[in-house]
Amino acid sequence: MVKWSKVILVLATKEDYAAAAFAQFAAESKVPCRVVSDFTDVRASLVVTRDRSCKARLTTVPDSKMVTAVLNRGTLLMAAGPDEQFSRGEGLASWWSLLGLFPGPVINRPSLDGFLPVVEPALLAKRVPGVLPPKVRISSAIERFAVGEEVNVHNIHGAYLSRLQDVKYSTLGPEIHVYTPFVPCTVWRLLVVGDSLFDLSSPDGSVNPSRKHYAEGIADELRKRGATFSLAVIGERLEGTELLHATPFPLHHHYAHLEPTVHAALLGSMQS
Repeated sequence: MVKWSKVILVLATKEDYAAAAFAQFAAESKVPCRVVSDFTDVRASLVVTRDRSCKARLTTVPDSKMVTAVLNRGTLLMAAGPDEQFSRGEGLASWWSLLGLFPGPVINRPSLDGFLPVVEPALLAKRVPGVLPPKVRISSAIERFAVGEEVNVHNIHGAYLSRLQDVKYSTLGPEIHVYTPFVPCTVWRLLVVGDSLFDLSSPDGSVNPSRKHYAEGIADELRKRGATFSLAVIGERLEGTELLHATPFPLHHHYAHLEPTVHAALLGSMQS
């Protein structure tokens, strides 16, 4: 039996099913993969010289396998008290530096802008010819829209809360909400996986030629921001094509019908 000396790493919380499913796919493909949420199972070193050259290194514990690539799915920040919060904050800062300077492939590499890539739809849309920014309302109050109008509600950080007709989100306490009206029958989802693109409204993931211009433009802007595993939600309104939402944190259910193909593309990106 061949003894592997290298491994790919997935940084994710234990509740992240997408991370677990990808790790299982990698194992079934005979590629060693480890999912971690902190430094318990990882040894890290970062050397910075006076000439500002940097060298980051990650190995697993206790088998000392060299990490060759990383999928960044974020790390847990919630804590029970101030001491634990401080510890997790220090851990995040360490991961931020290590992954930012890691010499191998990092999917969703941290940058000066954020630990996960910052993919604000309005800013992305401005960079893609023919794509409009979303018509959103931002408010700390519960907004009202016309009867029958479909509206998604996110928090200010981009996390989905509910549809407007479901007011459960209002019980979460005072918070700034982002309201995005959309026309459901026009909506499609674009998944960016490294150099690959998937139209999640298509049974086989192929991008319709009529959408290719928008898909490639949006994907290019996401990649420029380091969002090499990301999701964009696109729709139509009378004025034209609209970028409704974007996130560097696609969930498994978004691409479940294409899981093996998506995982193969993701694994390929980490081995390139």
